[in-house]
Amino acid sequence: MVVPCLEGASHRAVADKLRMSRALTRIGVPTPRTALLSDTEAVHALLETTPAVILKDRWGSGSSGLLRRTSEQLRRWLATDSATRSDLGGSPDDELVVQPDVVGTEYGIDIVTPVRGGPVAGVLARRKLSMRNGETAAAVSVDSGPFAGLAATLADALGIQGTVDVDLLLSGDGAASVIDINPRFGGGYPFSHVAGADVPHFFVASTLGFAPQPRWNTYRLGHVGAKHEGIIGFEPSPDGSAMGLSHQEGAASWTSRVVQPT
Repeated sequence: MVVPCLEGASHRAVADKLRMSRALTRIGVPTPRTALLSDTEAVHALLETTPAVILKDRWGSGSSGLLRRTSEQLRRWLATDSATRSDLGGSPDDELVVQPDVVGTEYGIDIVTPVRGGPVAGVLARRKLSMRNGETAAAVSVDSGPFAGLAATLADALGIQGTVDVDLLLSGDGAASVIDINPRFGGGYPFSHVAGADVPHFFVASTLGFAPQPRWNTYRLGHVGAKHEGIIGFEPSPDGSAMGLSHQEGAASWTSRVVQPT
């Protein structure tokens, strides 16, 4: 079995937002300064550099634990006696990280390599238009060219095998700052797929050893996509032998079932 993944040490590093920040800084990739909430000295030093901060779960995903505070609000919280102050985010202080609230436009990119490892074979990029529950809800496909250098640096440093999803903020002067790395298909990939990219095809080809279709890593620029929720209903057949609906008395919703003929 071949599973797209990162090398073990890299996987552990990107799962921990504090370690990820330190690892990216070591290789020269811009990323927000990060401190543990429990490290009071480091947090106070960070507060001197920014008017506002965000707090989030150290090992979280999907924006879990995300809070925004002004630097002054966090200073006042830190000055309160630890025995009486309220929790922030419901997690222990050593499981929350503090970062500057960076201003910029949020983008998502997929960095794609063969599943057995190798050079970057494709970069897919989109600008996020809206978010829901920590996942991209709407996005527009954009040129990936400006992110090619960053993609190559991350691929070399992390040992990517398959694909990683990278979230970043682009400032007004075009500088990119990496805010998250997910070692998997991210919630933003479907927007690139409906615009024409086909990473699953490339994975099958690179695993089985045949040449992929030449345009698997291209897509229409300016293609807007939006996720939506829907409900599928099924009408029962007269003899009850096909797809049907079941409903428990007093329940709030219907559940679909398949009745096999005997």
